[in-house]
Amino acid sequence: MFGKLVAVPLAACLSAVGCFQSGANVDSRHVNAAAVHQSYEVLYDAAGGRTHHFARFRVGAGGTNLVLTPPAGVSANGQPLGERDGMLLAGTLPGKHYTGTAVGFQPDHDFLFTGPDGKTYSNRTRVERIDHHPSQPVELSRAANHEVRFTGPPLRAGETAVLVLNSDVPAPPASPAGAAAPPAVRTATAHANAAGATSVVLAAALARMPDGAARMQWTREWKQPLLSDTGGGGEIVAIYKSKQLAVTLVK
Repeated sequence: MFGKLVAVPLAACLSAVGCFQSGANVDSRHVNAAAVHQSYEVLYDAAGGRTHHFARFRVGAGGTNLVLTPPAGVSANGQPLGERDGMLLAGTLPGKHYTGTAVGFQPDHDFLFTGPDGKTYSNRTRVERIDHHPSQPVELSRAANHEVRFTGPPLRAGETAVLVLNSDVPAPPASPAGAAAPPAVRTATAHANAAGATSVVLAAALARMPDGAARMQWTREWKQPLLSDTGGGGEIVAIYKSKQLAVTLVK
């Protein structure tokens, strides 16, 4: 049913959430503003040098996607977001959603939602930078644990930093029966979520990764409740993804 506008009697949906199905769409004119769940995300991708805005509106946290029909609408930093259909964010959010892209980085972001009744709801978030520390060695021993520092402000309460290390070494062929198994881990991750943190520790998984070329990348994510809520709940998420750093793993 993705992408299909569902014809639902207005009276049936003014206060009830159960008449909707996740993944379907409903015209915002048929929905009580107090039932609208707002979801916002800002993603800055340092590799591409672009900022992406996402917005999705549903009837309840797990309900039908809203198709915003005037007077309803949504903008980010003063720019209207465009309507999109299908899957959003690696397949996690099916149905109607709203997106926009801007060149470059800016820390502060404001979403303005105009509800079905014409009332406006303003929500703000801030994206903080995270990047590889200038002192980061580009050769890492698999035999040791490593405290890896990042540049950028320390983590805020409720924020998470994740470091992902991916091997670029081609996977070896399957081992013959009885032979020693090759390293089974192609990816190692480490995270921190304590307020004030400025580093993570890469540990156990490193020992099972292959020697050779690999890439490191930082992500920091901050999820907050809404400042301006219709009554239907929601969240706003700020994400910064660093460029990748080439490193070499050694014994």
